[in-house]
Order: sequence, then structure tokens, then C-alpha cells
Amino acid sequence: WEDTFPWRAYPELKSPTAYTPEFITAFLKRAKENGIEVIPLVQSLGHSEFVLRYKHFSHLRELKNDYGEYCPSNPESHKLVMELIDDVQDLSDGSIKRFHLGGDEAWRMGSCPKCKRKIRKDGRDGLYLGHVGPILNRLNYFGIKPILWDDMMRKWPQKALKELGQRADLMAWSYEANPVNPGSHLQEAHL
Repeated sequence: WEDTFPWRAYPELKSPTAYTPEFITAFLKRAKENGIEVIPLVQSLGHSEFVLRYKHFSHLRELKNDYGEYCPSNPESHKLVMELIDDVQDLSDGSIKRFHLGGDEAWRMGSCPKCKRKIRKDGRDGLYLGHVGPILNRLNYFGIKPILWDDMMRKWPQKALKELGQRADLMAWSYEANPVNPGSHLQEAHL
């Protein structure tokens, strides 16, 4: 949805051409009537430009001059994400069964001094789960299955992946044609 959603918690995030709450409600109702499951996306870590571009949210950035990623060590980051999710849920009338949290391409995660300390103490998986974990727990509590892109956790310890897999579905993707064998599209092209 990004800025097309009629945000109530943070109205400054909605564009002048944002949908109305009535439109969202009617859209979700019509989708349900037609057997279409709507899976909303609220970015939980990377791709957060639509929020972090605003100066008054700059304290939530991983890096001061980069508005692409939330700082996972800042508790206000996951609080804001949960408030955005609540806004979406409030208009859903209980129709949401899955919720995509993105969580991908957070290449600068662990760059700020506080995050660096957390990584030394708990690993990259600990930093990520410390931020996303409360969000997963909240969605799970409401019977909603969270979805996360898998790229940031590909090198995690198996134990952390198993823990995460009990609370969220991981959606595998790759820039390559064959995510299991990167570069295979180049080999196949030469056959």
C-alpha cells in the first residue's frame, strides 16, 4: 500500500491521492467475495523509504543519511511498523490470513554502533529477530501468518531458521534464474 493507504496512525504518510478507508473496505470485501486472498505488505526493515524520507522519522534510520532501512536496534522502529500493521488490520474486518513483512535487502543492517554491538553479542540473526520477532508474535497471536523474504537469513544458523520457520513463512527468491545453482542460467544459455 505504502502512501496509497489511508494511514490513521501517521496521516502524513498518505499521499493526496491515497485510497479512502471506504474504498479499502469495499476492495477487501469484493476480493473475498471473489475468492481472492489479499496479502498486504508493510515493510519491516528494508525498502522503508516512504516512511524514513521524512525528517521527523530520521531517528529510525539505520544510517543517518540513508532512508532505506529501519534501525533494528531502535525499539521505536518495530513500534512504528506494528502501528502501520494495526492500521491495515483495522480496515480488514478480520479477512487477512497472511501478512507480508518484506524484511529483504537490508544490506546496511548492523551498520550503526548499537547494531554492531548487538551483532557481536547475538549475531545477525539475533539482531534481525530482536526487531522482527515482536511483530511476528503479534501477528501470530491474531492467527495471521507472517511472510518474510529469505535473502537476509540465507547464512543464518539452522537453529535460528527453524525458530523463525515456526513463526513465519519464508519466501525464497533470487536474482538468478535458478536460486539453488546461481549462474546456471549462464551455463544453460551456452548449451
